[in-house]
Amino acid sequence: MTIDLKMHTGIVFADDVSQEQKDIIQNQIKKLESISTKRINQENMVRGSIGEEFLFIEDSMNAAEKWKEFLKKEEYNFKIFTNQDAKNFSRKLPYHSNISFLNKDMSLSVKDYSDWKKCLLSTNDEIAVIGDIHEHPEPLELLIKKIPNKTRIVMLGDYLDKGGATEKTVNLIDSLVKDGAFLITANHESYVAKRLLGKIDAIPNEEDIFSSLPFLFKNQNVANKVLDLYEKSLPFLKVNIEEHTIYATHAPCKKKYLGKLSSNAMRSQRNYYFPERGVDGMRKELEFTLNENIDFIHVFGHVAHNMSNLEVNNRIWLDTGSVYGNMLSSVLFKKDGSKEFIHIPTEGLTKDDLFSFEVKKTNKNKP
Repeated sequence: MTIDLKMHTGIVFADDVSQEQKDIIQNQIKKLESISTKRINQENMVRGSIGEEFLFIEDSMNAAEKWKEFLKKEEYNFKIFTNQDAKNFSRKLPYHSNISFLNKDMSLSVKDYSDWKKCLLSTNDEIAVIGDIHEHPEPLELLIKKIPNKTRIVMLGDYLDKGGATEKTVNLIDSLVKDGAFLITANHESYVAKRLLGKIDAIPNEEDIFSSLPFLFKNQNVANKVLDLYEKSLPFLKVNIEEHTIYATHAPCKKKYLGKLSSNAMRSQRNYYFPERGVDGMRKELEFTLNENIDFIHVFGHVAHNMSNLEVNNRIWLDTGSVYGNMLSSVLFKKDGSKEFIHIPTEGLTKDDLFSFEVKKTNKNKP
């Protein structure tokens, strides 16, 4: 069954709001670039096309409960009200720009639509996606030279920490972004930016994990570049080349999180937290990559590994442990749907165990 959903922003006013106030608010709403009207269907929602906060107002609680269960499963943020609940809610707030009354059609109240559109790319150009570099800039410089001209570059993030070349790496990434490269938000840059902005407190052993911070706290110009890059980074990038679809995120994540902007979805796309750091525990955590089938390509970094097969079950594992002395890897997506892997052997700058994932489903793209 396909259910059409009309997406728009509406307003519910409390009884004591004057007409003058209503007119002012309505004019403000019209000026917001993030408001858009579009029709989507249930299939698109399952694929995760819109990741926003929804408010449903429906006479029938049976219908409301049905949609509540569906949206919760698909990892959307939402609120559901009956008509009476909505009236009570509106009395608590003089006005609320993200509330829509429902008639016979379901309606979605959408925020951050312009931010979501920034994460979409339809192109006829080839795309080169590059894995984690962790302050090992020399292999990246060599790899860039091997990428054909006019190729759109996507950096999967985690360019900071571990390698001890903070300033050179930041300048290189900044230059690539100014030349049109896309940068995906990653867990290392997210933590570092929040610390620089004073939004979070230091964790134990912070300097061991986020080794760039002592330098950045003392060098404001470089820190400002990091913050600027963080603002320009994207939680995900959905690329359409001809009839082929590619999702790029920093971390591996379940299908239900892809392409969404809820806080939980964005966190899942930039960081996969492993409660147990042992190989067996990590392998068990990542079993969903084998068991959950997808009909598009999902490329990510985050998990430093030395697997012989980089592509497994339509997922490409692109963090091949550059800073640990394995190699820096990139995958070139071509217009005809084919792929080419580019690898630069590296010298290790730090020590850690690389993850090895024994898989049952494989695509033969051995480096």
